[in-house]
Amino acid sequence: MSCVSFSKAFQDNMTALGMPAPSTLFFSLAAALKQLGVMIDAFQSVGSRATVAQLMAAAKLRESFDAIEEMSAMFYIGAVIGSIDVARKAAGACGGNTAAAQFRAFTSWLSSRGALIPMELLTFVQNHREVIEDGPRRKSYAMRARQHGEKC
Repeated sequence: MSCVSFSKAFQDNMTALGMPAPSTLFFSLAAALKQLGVMIDAFQSVGSRATVAQLMAAAKLRESFDAIEEMSAMFYIGAVIGSIDVARKAAGACGGNTAAAQFRAFTSWLSSRGALIPMELLTFVQNHREVIEDGPRRKSYAMRARQHGEKC
């Protein structure tokens, strides 16, 4: 894995998943963790069946998410969690461990900084490995998020 900036790696991973990621929200690891905290707080208030539009309203975010407003909020937050993990590893030029082991280390690292991810979201990321691992399912992630959002 080559060494790249956190912002570039984050944007690249979100793009690969078909998700927008305003650079004003996710320009650094600290900024991304802050926004993740805001989104998780909002997620806990709107519930797991919420859409991105409901999540963003609850989080009081001003950025435009028009293209994905009807997607599942859980899919979007899952993509953000996975992208933070991927970007953190890329920026540090880590290697050697499996993606699953690195993700466990990442969640432990988040917890040590007071960012607790609800079990429902951890399970989601574990079941949707494409947010932290490259593979063919990445191409259909946004489509599946829209389908799930329509069911909410």
